[in-house]
Amino acid sequence: QLRVDQLEEELQGGAGKAPPPQLTTTPARVVASGPAYSRTMLTVAAGRDDGIRADTAVLAGGALVGRVVDVAATTSTVQLITDPNSSVAVRVQAARETAVAVGTGDPRTVELQLFDPLVAVESGERVVTLGSPADLPFPSGLVLGSVDSARAAVGSLDRVLRVRLAVGTPA
Repeated sequence: QLRVDQLEEELQGGAGKAPPPQLTTTPARVVASGPAYSRTMLTVAAGRDDGIRADTAVLAGGALVGRVVDVAATTSTVQLITDPNSSVAVRVQAARETAVAVGTGDPRTVELQLFDPLVAVESGERVVTLGSPADLPFPSGLVLGSVDSARAAVGSLDRVLRVRLAVGTPA
């Protein structure tokens, strides 16, 4: 997995946390991001020469922020989870409900589409990755964030929950 150490500290001003102990990570600095580059992609200074592979999770502050989509010798391109073309299978921990987190372009939130619209989900419930086969791109249990708000009532076909990310992505 790729750990972007400076994403949270330099771009968001937060205090970093260690990645989950079961993961092997490679630290990397963000070398290109922001409106002039893209609001949903960034480039980091770690690549094939550092052992980085495409379709691996990218962490900052111990939380999921994206996945590697392209790898060059010394750099990698990261698609942020806030990208509208990004989706991640997740579990709402307390409700034990599975869902898909979909990017909205907002650097602080994603939308959660529940598989069962009848499940009650409370604000503040923690959302973690469900996991992928062979842990690629996403191992299970990576923190995504917590449920922030809901649009529409339980049982509504257009019910969408908003998840506040544990670590915001560059705006």
